[in-house]
Amino acid sequence: MKSSANKSYVKVNEVFSFFKDPHCWHLQEVVSCRDKHGNPSTKINTTYHPSLKKVCAEIIDLSAGRCDTAEEILELLGKSGEELVKALAER
Repeated sequence: MKSSANKSYVKVNEVFSFFKDPHCWHLQEVVSCRDKHGNPSTKINTTYHPSLKKVCAEIIDLSAGRCDTAEEILELLGKSGEELVKALAER
């Protein structure tokens, strides 16, 4: 877990991290893009969610969209949001 300016970030992997403020959960996704000069760059997309379960569901949905085969999606879905929520709650 990484802290910055009173926020504790939970890094899921190289793409996703999240934190909670008093009002909601913030999911951050690192996205590859190109800058105005055409050079490779990255940007951070932030979405807002009412619960940790919704954050987990969004991570699963976004990750499934990057899968190339049905087998990859089934493997991803085998790691349910419930398991992630449970693991995080135990910390």
